[in-house]
Amino acid sequence: MIDRFSDALCACCRRRATGIGFSPEPFKQPVLWTCGDPDCIQIARNTYDMPADQFTHAESRAAIMGGDIAGAYAEQIGKTDFATFTEEEWWEFCRRLVAGYRTALQNDLRNEAPF
Repeated sequence: MIDRFSDALCACCRRRATGIGFSPEPFKQPVLWTCGDPDCIQIARNTYDMPADQFTHAESRAAIMGGDIAGAYAEQIGKTDFATFTEEEWWEFCRRLVAGYRTALQNDLRNEAPF
């Protein structure tokens, strides 16, 4: 567990943590650092005791969803060969992949939380 928020990723969406976190007993239990998004703060509270393997499954599902969203963009522009993407198209493909992953992970954790 990372003790300093400056080295952490958001426990819910994997963006960079901002120093806002959750721990049921601060100074006694590790902090789940978050990006500061109100949804992520609530998800951190609700999923604090989620087993690591359950979180890993949520990450895997989110990666697939992010890939699906990026793939839909590639279909939309009619390109499947990455070598033919312009710089702007590649940037947009990557942005959609990452944004899709983050959104899917938040949604999955929201739905799987033990509450």
